[in-house]
Amino acid sequence: MHYGVKLLKGLYFYRKDFWHAEKGYRPSWGWQSILKGREAILNSVIWVIGNGEKVNIRTDRWLKRGIIGQVWKARNNQIFRGVKPNAKEVVGSAWIMHQSVKKWSIRAKTAEKRGDLTSAQAWAGPAEGILKINIDGSLGKGSTDSAIAFICRDYSGCLVDGFVQNVRASSPAQIETPALLAALKYVERNKVERVELESDRIELISALRQGEEISWEVTALITECYYLLSRVQGVRLKFCPRTANYVADWVARTHRKKCLPSDWLYSPPQALWALLCNDAPCLGPAS
Repeated sequence: MHYGVKLLKGLYFYRKDFWHAEKGYRPSWGWQSILKGREAILNSVIWVIGNGEKVNIRTDRWLKRGIIGQVWKARNNQIFRGVKPNAKEVVGSAWIMHQSVKKWSIRAKTAEKRGDLTSAQAWAGPAEGILKINIDGSLGKGSTDSAIAFICRDYSGCLVDGFVQNVRASSPAQIETPALLAALKYVERNKVERVELESDRIELISALRQGEEISWEVTALITECYYLLSRVQGVRLKFCPRTANYVADWVARTHRKKCLPSDWLYSPPQALWALLCNDAPCLGPAS
């Protein structure tokens, strides 16, 4: 080991390895610079497996996160459900998830680099003590098989609750209005006192806030929305651009394609986790 490395180890992390080293007491400028460099590469570094003695398979990075999740899921299915894992299916699922994460992460990052996502265009958390519900729907192409979804998050961006449902629809109005109605029913049922409801369908928000006309197809649903709005207090309806509605859009679209796992709320798929982290970086790394 190089003398300089021995010196730093003796001063700052003699009982730990480099990746778990802390800043310590009165750190030098050089040591602080090294830690900053470590932060920059931390999410891109993984273990090269040797004899495996130093690797904690649950906490250390030794495979990409999505792949680890699939391996762990297969392991749990075998232990708790007696389902023998199929290696090809595990690898295939992990690969699909990895590609999905890349697609959605690149999409968001590219928009940020172009400067497309201003503070008004990106998802923003509500004030503390208020919940935010984003609604969206996914319309089937050439078919009426569609899906609606809403995502409920708190001020920090943490996922509080969510909802998905298959519906029959043939127009954007028929898909967005039931999603809003489902969200209002959720607010009433759970006695949510302060909530912001966001949709990227401006015609729907304008119809409810300013009484503007909307498609006759959803007149009955709009009437029911008015009724629920009169029963619940503290609901604020807001329009948001599509760039601020990626999470609800992904959930609705994935459910329509029958690819959304049943435990998505409690164990978000990697692609969903990446989108949540892009909206709220304080949740942690997206990958």
